[in-house]
Amino acid sequence: MVGAKTVHGVTYSTFQEGAVAREIIDHSDEEVVSFREVFPYSTPADLRGFFVMLTINNFSISAGFQKCTVLQLEFLMEPQCNQRLVDQKLLSDLTHRFQVED
Repeated sequence: MVGAKTVHGVTYSTFQEGAVAREIIDHSDEEVVSFREVFPYSTPADLRGFFVMLTINNFSISAGFQKCTVLQLEFLMEPQCNQRLVDQKLLSDLTHRFQVED
C-alpha cells in the first residue's frame, strides 16, 4: 500500500509535499494562504488553535510563521506585560493545545 507521502515511487517527507506532487494543492505555501484567509475572522486564540492544527497535520509552518506576533496579540494587550512574559504565555498556551490534540 502506498502512503499519501509517496507519489510515483518518491516518498516525500511531509504530506504537504506529497499533496503538491499529486497536484492536490497548487503550491507549498498553502499554510500561509490558509492563515491569511482565516486571519480577518479569527481571534488570537483561534489563530493559535489553527497554528496547532497546521503543525499537527505536518504543514511546514516555519517559513510563514517566523514571527508569532499575531499569535501573541491578546497577551501583548495585557497591562504590565513585557516581551518575556508574552513569550512565556504563548509557549504555555501552545504547549497546552498540543497536549490536548495529542
